[in-house]
Formats: sequence, C-alpha cells, structure tokens
Amino acid sequence: IVVALGEQLAKRGQSIMQITSSACPPSLNYQMADQDLCIAHNRSTLDDLVEDDRIHTVIVAENFARYPLQDQPRFGAGLARSVEALAAAGKTVVLAYPQPIPWFEPPSALGLMAHRGENIETLGITRLRHNTDNRDEILFLDDLARRTGAVKFRLVDALCDATFCPVYKRGVGVLYFNANHISVTGARYAVSRFPFSVFPPARDELTGFKGKPAD
Repeated sequence: IVVALGEQLAKRGQSIMQITSSACPPSLNYQMADQDLCIAHNRSTLDDLVEDDRIHTVIVAENFARYPLQDQPRFGAGLARSVEALAAAGKTVVLAYPQPIPWFEPPSALGLMAHRGENIETLGITRLRHNTDNRDEILFLDDLARRTGAVKFRLVDALCDATFCPVYKRGVGVLYFNANHISVTGARYAVSRFPFSVFPPARDELTGFKGKPAD
C-alpha cells in the first residue's frame, strides 16, 4: 500500500518510506524461531524513528495470521511497546487493521470463473467471516489505539461493503495480488479511505503558495 500512499503524498510535496524486513513484524524483542535478525532490526528501526525529527507520522502494519498462535501474547506485547515508544516520542501513529484474507488465490480463482463464464463479482468472503476470524486482533488494536491515541486505518472499510468483501470490483479491477496481499490496484482503491489528516499540512498549505511563481 506504500506505493499508493506515495502517489497521493507526492501531490502534496511529501513522501513516505517503507521499512520492512521479511517475516519481522514491528514487535520489540520478538522473532520467530527461524529468524535471527528481527530483534536487532526492530530495535534499531525504532530508535531511528524516535530520534528523527523529520518523521512525523508512522504507520504500523502487521499480519497477525502469519505468526504462531502460541506466540501471540509475546507478539502483542512487543507491538504495544513499539507503538507506546513512538507515541511517547510525539509521533502520530496509524494502526493498520487486518485486511480481509481470502482462503483461495484470487487471481487464479477469478481466471477460472471468467473462463467458465461465471460472475466474478460474487467471489470473495463475507465481512462476518473477516470479523470473526480477526476478533481478537481487532479488540487488541482497539485497546492499543485507545491507550496510545493512535489513529485507526481499517482496510476492511475500504475493501468491503456492509456484508461482503469482494476480490474483484467492477470499475476498479482485481483487488488482490495473492491471498495475503492486496494488489496495487486494490491499494489505490483502499487509500481513498486513508485518514490523510494524520500527515502534516501539504507544502502549499504551509506557505499559502500554489502554482508556479512569476518570473
């Protein structure tokens, strides 16, 4: 989603930077058994974010479903410490809530349905299933936002209607790259609901200047 956000921020004279390491959630002092770099990476990243006065807003995103159930208490505690440290440093923190995750590979399934002449707009999952599957994570993030003042970004509100989360939307396109990632098309659609007020004013809003100056 960083590509879609960057496109919008560029219009405001602003930019965004993605900082990730494979299978390393933004959770202090946590890493899976097959990882040996996450703890050091997250500590260093958090220190840099806290100390950099040029960074005003930090979006924290994680895939809870990626990590073992028995790790969730330690995973959650580390995530909370990361957000608390950012908030204490005066950063505006945005919590990205879980996105709807289909149980199938959307591009392949859509291609098969189209080949059969079936209505591809009916492919997706119910919003109820999403809410049920992510109940604990949603409650955790709600509590974290309440305690730290973090801003909520609910991808489900952008990608779903009241009852259904499609993987294809007429007039928009295929919303998913695979079962775990939305496509660039899906991201561009989703950021229409992003709370852009969390970013500092655009350059022209700060200066009062718009357009090219006269020679």
